Amino acid sequence: PIQRRNFTLRVKKTPLNAIMKKLEQSGIEFDYVESQLVNAGIDLSKHIDISVKEANAREFFDSLFGTFNLNYKIKGTKVTLTPK
Repeated sequence: PIQRRNFTLRVKKTPLNAIMKKLEQSGIEFDYVESQLVNAGIDLSKHIDISVKEANAREFFDSLFGTFNLNYKIKGTKVTLTPK
């Protein structure tokens, strides 16, 4: 489960969806309805800076999605995203 993992990531000016793709390669699945996010004005291609070291899942996803108006819910290896 994701909750047991620690995350270290440092990127600058990288699109959120590119980071999500890398995370998917490590076995994390993202579940969201793109039209819901678009309608809420959430752009997953927006570039972000993030720097975390040995963060737990909550800290990591808080910093990853913090500048977006997103709620996330973790279950197993799936992260479900919904607009706030």
